[in-house]
Amino acid sequence: MSGLSAFLRVSAAVVVLLLSAHWQSAVAVQDASPPAILQDYLRAMYARDAAAAYALVSDADKHEKSLEEYQSETGRYAGAALTLARTLSEAIRFERMAVQIDGNTATVTFDAALPNANATALEQIVHSFDRERLSRLEASAVESRQIAIRNMARDGRLPMLTSRGETWELVKEENGWRVHLNWAEAVEVRFRSIVIGKLGWEFKPLRNRVLAKPGETIEMAYRVRNIGTHETTGKARHVIGPKAQAAHMEIISCFCFLEQTLAPGESVDMPLVFRIGFDAPDDLSAFDVLYEFYVLSEFPEGAAG
Repeated sequence: MSGLSAFLRVSAAVVVLLLSAHWQSAVAVQDASPPAILQDYLRAMYARDAAAAYALVSDADKHEKSLEEYQSETGRYAGAALTLARTLSEAIRFERMAVQIDGNTATVTFDAALPNANATALEQIVHSFDRERLSRLEASAVESRQIAIRNMARDGRLPMLTSRGETWELVKEENGWRVHLNWAEAVEVRFRSIVIGKLGWEFKPLRNRVLAKPGETIEMAYRVRNIGTHETTGKARHVIGPKAQAAHMEIISCFCFLEQTLAPGESVDMPLVFRIGFDAPDDLSAFDVLYEFYVLSEFPEGAAG
């Protein structure tokens, strides 16, 4: 399974276009071919430029998921974080790219090389995309970091990750080719919450339902508020069903990994980042995720978050 996305399986097609082995400049606005649209989408997705990426998805997908939902799920960047992420996205290389067109459907296959923002050399420049830290940078500091990234790319010093055998589907609509993510057949993830025992907190998911394709990383959050009269420490755990398929839901980052202490009246939004595994079976249609919050002294012994 590919590193960028789950494969989108489509029917055989009739036309093959081999593109340049290396991307050298930004795609021209007037080039609205399926590979050009896909490259624009993938660069926007890499940069967490949610609005730009969403504009390039199909109408059928937009029917399933609104821009607001998509923005909240992608953890979109803004300000300096977005500027630096866009600069890195300029260095993405698309190799051995081919397109097969069958009527109003296009299948694009390619290999890709993407800047590894977790590598030490880049981490020092982008501060691990810590949005709060980057927001404090002066404009001149952001510009100097852009120059450093472009110099590294020019000199071949930019650490890269490779992804091979990518396959994406696009559909032709009235406004041109658009990326078809097929959210209609995504896995539905339903979120619930409950407060256990003596913990005087309100606790609820900010969204009760999200749609996720295998391999797609999703961000969402729960909101908790201490409605009691004294400071309290609690801890949460999750229960994922169906139990037999729970291993296919990967919890990447979760508030349940840590204890939470709230003063009376204090409210906080707690993030959750998860991914449906690339190897999820085709017949997996839904997960139910229940988060239980306990006062720390009542948290089940030996229970994991």
